[in-house]
Amino acid sequence: MSKSTVALSNDEFFSAAYEELRRIARSRFGAQGGLTWNPTAIVNEVYVRLAESKRFQPASPEHLKHTVIRAMRYILVEAARRKNAERRGGGKAPVQRVPFDESAAQSAAFDPNEILSVDFALDELSRHSEFQARVFEYQFFGGLQVVEIAGMLGISEKKVQRSLRLARAFLTVALTGGKIE
Repeated sequence: MSKSTVALSNDEFFSAAYEELRRIARSRFGAQGGLTWNPTAIVNEVYVRLAESKRFQPASPEHLKHTVIRAMRYILVEAARRKNAERRGGGKAPVQRVPFDESAAQSAAFDPNEILSVDFALDELSRHSEFQARVFEYQFFGGLQVVEIAGMLGISEKKVQRSLRLARAFLTVALTGGKIE
């Protein structure tokens, strides 16, 4: 992307990326599972939050995509917490085992407890390896393929695959209490 795109306003930048963001949201959250979000609602909620932010200035399409994935994670975790609080009368969600194989990472159906468990474990992972956590977040919450993550970060697909394997191993141990089945 040329430097001239950096001069676009937030609205122009977001409009240019809107279809790509909808594609990401559809690939990741096409089936709502236990949540009441659809891809358009997620993208619109992200837009509203970014538009309200006076400080956000996307430096590149990659920066915008990173920010949108982060916002999608936040919105989904927030929705999962609300749904869990309603269902459990305001209690905390129990940490549960979530599969991290390729098909699970690409599955669009989520249980609110799974989202909360993954969010908690991902925060733990980020304390150990910010990079591995970011790569996993791009795949799990952003629905990005290995090739897309590699292009976005400017690294090899092998490095992305290696980072995803390490992240999945860490998260599996974190979510199973150290018991790998």
